Amino acid sequence: MDKNTFPKGNQGSADYFTGTAWVNILVPKDETGSYNIGNVVFEPGCRNNWHTHATDRSC
Repeated sequence: MDKNTFPKGNQGSADYFTGTAWVNILVPKDETGSYNIGNVVFEPGCRNNWHTHATDRSC
């Protein structure tokens, strides 16, 4: 049985992750293009690569 609240989504880009992560966009960018809402599932050993964002992020 899958323990995740949301489906895994698509495999995350190696530009942002070391290891395997799954990214599921729950709410796509609105007409302003200013935000979206997503869920990320990290497989064991996966880490974020250091990166920056042009706008604020909430975790």
